[in-house]
Amino acid sequence: ENSKIEKKYDSFTNVEKSVPFDSIFDLISWNDKMDCFEDYIKFALSNKEYTFLVTRIGCGIAGFSPNEIAPLFAKAINAENILLPMDFVQVLESLKF
Repeated sequence: ENSKIEKKYDSFTNVEKSVPFDSIFDLISWNDKMDCFEDYIKFALSNKEYTFLVTRIGCGIAGFSPNEIAPLFAKAINAENILLPMDFVQVLESLKF
């Protein structure tokens, strides 16, 4: 059933949709990126009634590799409502998170 995957939550409008990290990814510092991901994970963990589908953010046009981005999602590796890309999971498992 895809209903679990289809639920994406936007805290500002209280409707289901995706959160546009990609639109700001190149414009903010690495520390600010880490803060964004940490806030995203905290929000997701405190809203377990929703499922959060994480894409390969930063691994396309921005030019980062999964090895660079996946560790930012380390706190999400065991979360049942945060679905990470398989290559992020593989990186995190190899790093023993």
